[in-house]
Amino acid sequence: MKRNKPALFVLTFVLTFVLAACGGNAPANNGGNAAGNGAANNGGNAAANTGNEAAADVEIVPEDGAKLIVWDSGDQKVFVEEAAKAFTEKYGVPVEFAEFGADKSVERITTDGPAGVGADVFAAVHDRTGSAVAAGLILPNDLFEEETKARSYETAIQALTVDGMLYGFPKSVETTAVFYNKDLIAEVPATWDGVKTFAKTFNDEAANKWAYMWEAGNGYWSYGIFGGYGAYVFGSDGSDVKDIGMNTPEAGKFYQTLSKTCCRSKRPTSRVTSRKACSWKASWR
Repeated sequence: MKRNKPALFVLTFVLTFVLAACGGNAPANNGGNAAGNGAANNGGNAAANTGNEAAADVEIVPEDGAKLIVWDSGDQKVFVEEAAKAFTEKYGVPVEFAEFGADKSVERITTDGPAGVGADVFAAVHDRTGSAVAAGLILPNDLFEEETKARSYETAIQALTVDGMLYGFPKSVETTAVFYNKDLIAEVPATWDGVKTFAKTFNDEAANKWAYMWEAGNGYWSYGIFGGYGAYVFGSDGSDVKDIGMNTPEAGKFYQTLSKTCCRSKRPTSRVTSRKACSWKASWR
């Protein structure tokens, strides 16, 4: 089976432009590390600073009545609370946690930020970095840039860099994997033809059984097959917006495969409930 670069999903902690929890005597007026994977606080007029001063040289002085608001998913609450405890003990600034998923945070900060009720620190997915930067919603990671690069995957750093400037602190890097049930199939087929052959005997729409199912309209899930044919998005290294790569002979092969493969499940699995699902048809054409 041909392998290709996996589609990566980078979660990052980003620093908002609107609210300030701490101020400092340094020109950057930036805050410091909260703990762990880099929940950090920046405040004041930090957006004007483009230097790379050492973090240790920045004196952090809380503003009167300062409070740090953090948005993240519910499963991160324990981590955030531990970091918040250390932050409050060091700076005397209370931390307020709100459960808000990384996939919706940029939309929310777009309205809540200018209104003065948004988060100071929030988790977001990397593909929203560009729009957030363009809207002036997040601060560059300038004071901690070198430290962040030193402890992060290069892929994560690239995903959070806009016009040569790093934004946010990479929190996690994820990709997809395929698992198989050894009670149903002896080994993973070497090619997709093998998957299709197995699907002909296994698929049962009435029983909602499928050899393989994914959300076809989501590029994150489809890219493994798309890229497997040699198709690509935004050039060979993902940085050339003028080279889309979706109208190439390789991409055409993917579309042909998709047209022969996809169908809507009447009863999609829980992972794709209310979404358009794609599965290997029992009667392969």
